[in-house]
Amino acid sequence: MDKKLNNLLTFSDFIKNWNPEQQKKTKRTEIGLDIVKENILDGKSEKRTVKPDLYAVKIDETQYWDGGIKEKAGKIWGVYLVDKSEVTHLASLQGSYYLYWLYNIVENDENFDEDELTEIEMMNGGNNDDPNMYVNDNSTFDEEQKVEWDENELEESMESEEEYDKLIEDVKEYLNGNHPF
Repeated sequence: MDKKLNNLLTFSDFIKNWNPEQQKKTKRTEIGLDIVKENILDGKSEKRTVKPDLYAVKIDETQYWDGGIKEKAGKIWGVYLVDKSEVTHLASLQGSYYLYWLYNIVENDENFDEDELTEIEMMNGGNNDDPNMYVNDNSTFDEEQKVEWDENELEESMESEEEYDKLIEDVKEYLNGNHPF
């Protein structure tokens, strides 16, 4: 019995050839942001170019809301910002998009006064503490609208990942003030 167990691998067998590398610095190119990182399958560095492909999307979230509000509102949609150039793999080969929550809208807004509409707009529906979420990259949305952004500002935003994050925050702020739906 001991001879059979000797051919099993231990944790040290896996870590002796694994040399994780920290992500290399990003650099701006004419196309977008080049990100160099280690490929987890073979350990070699790989480079990919990121150029934001931003959309405002509308998702029916009526099912997550309280019955009383649903009756008055009809449908309730969550409006999100998504960058379709950024696909994430969450413990799956299926890609996912990260959706940045912006606000909510209701179908029958005439059933609410201004204060109630503002409260619903800012409520975090049924998504618990984090209003942001992931969806499969083949998801369809009730509506989507391409976010056109000034090319000069887009170019400047590609200097680093921090600048990219600032661009996302700027677009979210703009869309919150200028509702596309």
